[in-house]
Amino acid sequence: MAVAIFISQQKSVPLSEAFSNCESYPKRSDAILDCWYQVLHEYHNAGGVAAAFVAFDYLYENKVYFAETGCHLHAHRIGDFAFFDSFLIHHDLDKLSFPEGSQVCGYGFYHGFIEHLIQDNPSPQYVREVCDYMDKRLSGMMPLIRITCFHGSGHGFALAEVDEGDITIWGDYEKIINVPLQLCGELQAEESEISECYEGVFNVLVSWMETGEYGLSYNYQDPFWICVNQHTEYKWPCYYEVGQKLDFASQYSVKNAVAIVSQISDEGYDQRLLQLAVGNFLQSRNSATAHIEYLSDCFEIEDRYLPSCVQGLVAGVVEHGNPGDEQKKAVEICSHELVGGYIQRGCYEEVFGRLTKLYPKTRVTALCNQSLSESFTESCIEKGYISL
Repeated sequence: MAVAIFISQQKSVPLSEAFSNCESYPKRSDAILDCWYQVLHEYHNAGGVAAAFVAFDYLYENKVYFAETGCHLHAHRIGDFAFFDSFLIHHDLDKLSFPEGSQVCGYGFYHGFIEHLIQDNPSPQYVREVCDYMDKRLSGMMPLIRITCFHGSGHGFALAEVDEGDITIWGDYEKIINVPLQLCGELQAEESEISECYEGVFNVLVSWMETGEYGLSYNYQDPFWICVNQHTEYKWPCYYEVGQKLDFASQYSVKNAVAIVSQISDEGYDQRLLQLAVGNFLQSRNSATAHIEYLSDCFEIEDRYLPSCVQGLVAGVVEHGNPGDEQKKAVEICSHELVGGYIQRGCYEEVFGRLTKLYPKTRVTALCNQSLSESFTESCIEKGYISL
């Protein structure tokens, strides 16, 4: 019997049974990922976004390969389902469910959903209408939803450009992003929101470079080459997105990542980019102990890069950690015996900065009441989330 039938009849089927047919595929393969996606798809079509995330959480808890291959990427796929199988039926955002918890994994679901929404409607005016709507409806439980919407719109502008069918621009990095960046610049929005749209454009561009799509390729010897001569308003968004994709160029090594970013001439960028690179390592190196292993690596590099490295790990475990329990590994990092003094203070600043973008204040207060460590409790008191 199909998973969808179990759900529609309000009967319970163990999630282990729902995914059992996938066990015939190789344990670490695209085939098993595709099978898991199919079950997620069935859950979505039967019970909506909330049902899909129930199945998603099961996979993340029980299938190591699922956790190791990109929390954000997998949440993105549920956003695809919501657009193609729900929104396109009625074209009415009011009829879609955006449940609490769907913002996990760095708002990956919303990146996926919004990019398709804007890909079909690549208009700055439409973007503003959508982002105003999402902000009004969801910001109470998803503090970062507005800025996420503008980022996803950058994705959509870029996708719309290559969808136009003009293959003469393929292989030309500047021509591919020229119109999308112009559309971002035409947004009647805050500077930070426009910059987030620019980042969305470069995010898609770098992904295409990695996968070799549209005649593009990734320069592993000089990953930031495309950013050096960008216009001022585009420069940091470009560096930011390339900085999140240094996995293969650095071979997932903190030391190698330092060697790459230390060559950047733009002042102050190197430390910020190391933080991004290290955080993204944990998207695909997300074992139970990876964050602690990388923490040891942080203490073997130059002192000036140490705070960025530690804070990058916190960013990584919150962005790519176990949905609903992102704080646990973050606190393990900050309360580790290696971490103290100003490094620990900066570490907890990153924890609270990340959690308050992911959850409302009431949720952060509840996490503080878990008393995960003495130093965490002290930081919660200092921040005013709990009292003595």
